[in-house]
Amino acid sequence: MVALPTTATLPSSQAHQHGNQLNTLRGVYFPCIQSILGVILFLRLTHITSQAGCLFTSLLILISSASTLLTWSSLSAIVTNGQVQDEGGPYILISRTLGADIGCSLGLLYYIGNTLSCSMFVLGAVEAVQHSIRAYYARWGYGFSGHIFPYDVQVLGIVLVVSMAGCVHVGNKYVTLFSNLFVCVTLTSILCMCVGCALFSMGLDEGNLQPYDRAFMENVWPRYEPDPYTGVTPDFFSCLALIYPCVTGILSGMSKNLQLKNPSHSIPKGTFWAIITSTLVYLAVCWLFGMTISNRTLKVDKFVTASVSFPHELVVRGGVIVSCLGLILGCMSTAPSLVAAMSSDGVLPFLGFLQQDREGAQPTKALWFTALLVALPTLGGNLDHVSPYATIFYLLMYTGVNASTCISGFVRPPGFRPTFRYFHWSVSFVGFVWCLGLSFCISSVGTVVSLMAFLLMHGYIKKARRLAKSGTGIKWGTVGSAVRYNIVSSALNSLAKSAANTAYFPTEVTLSMSEELRGMDPNGSVLSGNTESKEEWVHFQPNSDFHAKNWRPQLLSSSDI
Repeated sequence: MVALPTTATLPSSQAHQHGNQLNTLRGVYFPCIQSILGVILFLRLTHITSQAGCLFTSLLILISSASTLLTWSSLSAIVTNGQVQDEGGPYILISRTLGADIGCSLGLLYYIGNTLSCSMFVLGAVEAVQHSIRAYYARWGYGFSGHIFPYDVQVLGIVLVVSMAGCVHVGNKYVTLFSNLFVCVTLTSILCMCVGCALFSMGLDEGNLQPYDRAFMENVWPRYEPDPYTGVTPDFFSCLALIYPCVTGILSGMSKNLQLKNPSHSIPKGTFWAIITSTLVYLAVCWLFGMTISNRTLKVDKFVTASVSFPHELVVRGGVIVSCLGLILGCMSTAPSLVAAMSSDGVLPFLGFLQQDREGAQPTKALWFTALLVALPTLGGNLDHVSPYATIFYLLMYTGVNASTCISGFVRPPGFRPTFRYFHWSVSFVGFVWCLGLSFCISSVGTVVSLMAFLLMHGYIKKARRLAKSGTGIKWGTVGSAVRYNIVSSALNSLAKSAANTAYFPTEVTLSMSEELRGMDPNGSVLSGNTESKEEWVHFQPNSDFHAKNWRPQLLSSSDI
């Protein structure tokens, strides 16, 4: 008898002793909060409130948070499905649970969405500088066109990307060290702008606004008008596309799975409370500014959060810039590890040049490749142009995660035994429909094109996996193979039960398999066979006690019947 190995027996690309020191608060909650409470909160939420009104903006926030909360259940199931000791963040956790085909396809969607979000942070930092210069010029009585010099947004954006990539290249370890500082700056800025708005509503402090900018109950209902800067009149779904990236930071904790003391406990708990906290903050800012400041002021001054801040506007203006820099550094440090992990697994041959030069080294090639991809969207010059695309990629990634965990939870293959108590396949199904529906509502054409690209990439990965002679020592499997295994085992169980009292039917069924069973330790598994020959005969024992909480589908190479 032979047993399928658990993930603990897999070779790890990086030793686990390098620092499992982070708890739920530092390792998951604060990184998620920093990613969620970003540039959209400071530069776009008040403008969206002036267009969609407080009621419908609250609905937008709740719709967005509901999609992340449903996806949180699926992600928690993945995280609690055994242990993974490789570096690569969400991609490693998903691929080791759902298989290389699904994991790599979803990993690419997350990687692209992550780079687009990083481009948004770059454009947000540049826009914060522009709004600050415009405010000072107006105060001095000089006109300002909004541009420091021709193509200033593009030039400053590229300079900022190269500078941040250089900082990560020189000292990646310092990014984690100063992450708590960036979180404190973000929370301080939020506190100052909320206190300033409350004082402004009571007439105790005007900030840089005027008394006529105070107007109560003026932004309760929608008032869609052309944007003063772009000339585009938004609608409900365009506002959804603009606000959705603010809730896409829920995977930040998964990127630190190797640094956590107890990932299966910290990631679900920290992510959940980060979602709840950020949702309450967004709702509070929406109603506080919407019920206090006039509609016209919110539409014209997109950085009104700084204009009304207390004790001084520089606290928020500088805080937003520093917060954006921290988010850029975070993306620059995690995204290269993700694409380098995909390259190291050998399932994407065209990414082979991004592999690490040596085991445990910093993925330098992947870092500068990511910097190039981040810099390209900044040439558009406006984060409103980047936000819808980031939204679609994130929604499709969430759709794929929910669909895969829904199928795995429904058929219950041997490789999927999550210990997360609140997971059920029906919740994942609701998340799948919810995220896919939102994606089609935002842009049906963009969703169809992205889905076609996803399916083509999925097919390419499957073909490349069959043709490639992998040197990783891992025999990849898929969700499909695990499902087929479940169907066959169920059919054989039914056959055995129906023949239980018949002398003409065997109580043990033998199957022929063409895949080689590798390195399995004997401890009474439901599968048995000769591991030395290429043509394997696997015996299925229908009455065995079948339980394997930590099995993962890519390890079930014997299930590809």
